[in-house]
Amino acid sequence: MQSSQHIFHRVMGAAFSLSGLAVLVIYVLALSSTYSHFQLFDRLTQLTGAGQHQESAALVGGDAESTGGWWRNWLDKAGEVFAQVHVYDGNNVWMAAPVESSELLSQFDALNFLLPEPHGQPVSEVEVPRLYVHSLPKNLTAEDNGWARKRDFIRTLLPLVLAENEKIQNDRARAQRLQQHMDQGHKLYSANRTWLINLAARYGMDGFDPRTGDWKELLRRVDGVPPSLALAQAAVESGWGTSRFALHGNALFGQWSWKPGSGIIPAGRAPGGRHEVRRFDRLSESVSAYLHNLNTHDYYAKFREHRAATRVNDKLAPGFELVKYLDRYSKAGQEYIKDVRAVIQTNMLQDLDAARLRPATGAALSSS
Repeated sequence: MQSSQHIFHRVMGAAFSLSGLAVLVIYVLALSSTYSHFQLFDRLTQLTGAGQHQESAALVGGDAESTGGWWRNWLDKAGEVFAQVHVYDGNNVWMAAPVESSELLSQFDALNFLLPEPHGQPVSEVEVPRLYVHSLPKNLTAEDNGWARKRDFIRTLLPLVLAENEKIQNDRARAQRLQQHMDQGHKLYSANRTWLINLAARYGMDGFDPRTGDWKELLRRVDGVPPSLALAQAAVESGWGTSRFALHGNALFGQWSWKPGSGIIPAGRAPGGRHEVRRFDRLSESVSAYLHNLNTHDYYAKFREHRAATRVNDKLAPGFELVKYLDRYSKAGQEYIKDVRAVIQTNMLQDLDAARLRPATGAALSSS
């Protein structure tokens, strides 16, 4: 009797083991059918905040939104486990999701991240650590309404703006080198030609031919935005990071979407209205979408023209000047421009147009 029970238990144990293995295989196949191994790695990187730079973030976020599925819910749950992970790579720090403002402050202090005080002495340059925060702390609204809350918002957003500008400027510099190469009578390698065509398409110039295309227009589009302008617009659009769109959707710039379920429905939306405030997986995606909007939308062609025309020694004009060409960004028109300029002046954001990211260094990954 005992022998038959023993055999029965072993058979049942083997059956459960095989069923467990089958579930695992099905899970892996479900993943692989939707994600390539590179995308899966990037998705897990996104959850832990490790390894890759910001340019992969928008791609992974977009793919995840479009594919969906039960396994994505599992990955999102896994993201909660990694919410407190901080990953260090030299002077690069990825901070997944600070729950309390105190977590941010400790990182700012550890990295010696200081800003010029309002009404203090102007500074020639601000050195900014590569601290990339995925989401704003939910208790940001609990801070006082003075400079402390604004300062924390600026310190959270500034590295993300500079990182996106850095990526764009790298693309711009490469395009300029290739243009110069062609002007000297040389032909482009196939890889460089393909890269240029893809770059132009990304900026709304489909069918661009490096030999005959409008290079002037391409370089008008592939360009950065003064940090003072990005910071001031984010402050106006998100109430210094305290709006529900910012706290629950990482939406800092009030960008609309007409795709159902892709954003947060505004409280004052008219009956029959379809627009939503676009939601993002993390703050860097919101910054990237904002710059892409200014660099591609027809509404901002005048902004791009004057940005190019006012470059001095390859430096952008101040945000205070360029904002006058963004009268179509808001229905408020000229009043919106006045609001953005007031934020720039009151908070000395013009000093941050000269801000620079600290040089990237390499080091072994660690976590705490």
